[in-house]
Amino acid sequence: MNKIIERTMIVPNMHLLEVEAPEIASKIRPGQFVIVRANDEGERIPLSVADWDAGKGTITIIFMEVGASTGALARLKAGDSVATCVGPLGNATEIGLYGTVMAVGGCYGIGSIYPAMRTLKSAGNKIITVLEARSSYLIYWTNKFAAISDKIFNITRDGSLGMKGHITRLTDVINSLPAPPDRIIVNG
Repeated sequence: MNKIIERTMIVPNMHLLEVEAPEIASKIRPGQFVIVRANDEGERIPLSVADWDAGKGTITIIFMEVGASTGALARLKAGDSVATCVGPLGNATEIGLYGTVMAVGGCYGIGSIYPAMRTLKSAGNKIITVLEARSSYLIYWTNKFAAISDKIFNITRDGSLGMKGHITRLTDVINSLPAPPDRIIVNG
């Protein structure tokens, strides 16, 4: 059982779950995921890790409430526990000095691209971030991305923040740059 440190709805239908998981927090790398199960009867769900703190022994997951299993996770409170939290799993994102790296995130993908971008920035890369959502109220962690990004673009379908449209506007973003990015990472 892994204790819940925090569970917060950060934008409508999107939740942040901070879980005590010292073994995972000490080993996880950007791009990896965990398997979480809210209770003994629940299904096992693969979820990307959006952040971690090895010193505190915690991992942070961003997830969208879409069904019974994520609904059960969304009802948890600080002090509760998840029945299963296994990881780290999957291949880590390749980190190196590439030059300019563009990160594109939509919905829960906004959180999942953060660790890779933070690490790529530390490796000396220029970071361009593109955040996409239906409306401005669904974009989150702008302060975290502002701290690591050299430039941020927002695309909202209703035009309430940044460019109006869909992720298909990515071509317009790339064409507005002095040179195309050397690497692009997308999750949405």
